[in-house]
Amino acid sequence: NECDICKGLDKGDISDVIEIDAASNNGVDEIRDLRDKVKYMPGASKYKVYIIDEVHMLTTGAFNALLKTLEEPPKHVIFILATTEAYKIPATILSRCQRFDFKNLDTDEIYDKLSEISEKESINIDDEAKQMIAVSAEGGMRDALSLFDQIISYAGNSITLDDVHQVSGSVATNALIDILEALDKKQVQVALNILIELIQSGKEVSRITSDLIRALRDLLLEKKTTVKNPKYDRLKHFNVNKIYFYLDILNKLQNDLKYTHQKRMYIELAFIKMVDHHMLKQIDYDAEIENLKLEIQELKTQAREI
Repeated sequence: NECDICKGLDKGDISDVIEIDAASNNGVDEIRDLRDKVKYMPGASKYKVYIIDEVHMLTTGAFNALLKTLEEPPKHVIFILATTEAYKIPATILSRCQRFDFKNLDTDEIYDKLSEISEKESINIDDEAKQMIAVSAEGGMRDALSLFDQIISYAGNSITLDDVHQVSGSVATNALIDILEALDKKQVQVALNILIELIQSGKEVSRITSDLIRALRDLLLEKKTTVKNPKYDRLKHFNVNKIYFYLDILNKLQNDLKYTHQKRMYIELAFIKMVDHHMLKQIDYDAEIENLKLEIQELKTQAREI
C-alpha cells in the first residue's frame, strides 16, 4: 500500500483487479464475456487479476466455458477462484489450480486483535466482552470486527458483556446455568419461566439452543480435560452421562428448528423431555452408585490414615 499501483487500486483509479460474484453471474454468457475480455492488456499494472468469488455457484456449462481459459491463460492474467465449498468444483478445474486452504483463527488470536484495536481507538471494553466477541465470531476475523463495530455503534466507547449479549443475541452465561440447574433439579416450570423471559427480551430460540449446547460443551471439556472454567462451578456435580443425554436432545432440537415455525413449542417440549425421560432414571441411578463408590473409597483412605 505504498506504490502508486497499490494506492490506485485502493482508490479505484486502476481497474486491473476485477472481482466477479459467481452467485449472480454464473451462466455461460457471463463466462464467455469474461473470456473475451481477458485478452486485453492491463492498464497500469503488470497483471490483470480476476477474482471469481463463490466460484462453486457457476453452472456446469460456465465451468466448461472457463476451462479452456484456465488451461491456456494469457501471460498477463491471473485468476483467483474463491470458495468455501471446494468439493463442488469439478475436478477438471481443481486440477488446473494451485490450492490454498485458509483456516479459522483461534479465539485467542481474535481476542488479541480486538485488544489491539480497542487500545488504539481508546475504547474501554471488558475482557469478558472481548472474549464473547471472539467466541461469537467462530474463527472469522471479519465477523468479529463487524460485530465489534455494531457494538460500538450501540454502546459507544464503553462496552460491557451485557452490551455484547444485546447486540449479538447471545445469552448470558448465568441464564444458561440457571436453566440447566433447574432442569437438573426437575424444576421444569422454573426453566420455562427463564426461557419466556429470554424470548421476551428478544433472544431467538435457535440462539438459546446453540448457547446451551456451547455451555454443555464447555462443562464437558472441564470434566474431560485440564481446561477449567470457574463460571460453571454450580454445575460441577453434573454427571457426564447426563451431559451427553442433554446434548443429544439439544442437538436434535437444533436440527428440528430448521424445519418448523413453532420454535418455542419445540424448545419447551425439549425441556420437558430433559426432565421427564425414562433414561434419566438410569442416569441418576448410575450417578448415585458412582457417588457411593467415591464415598466408600474416601472412607477406606481415611481408615488407612488412622
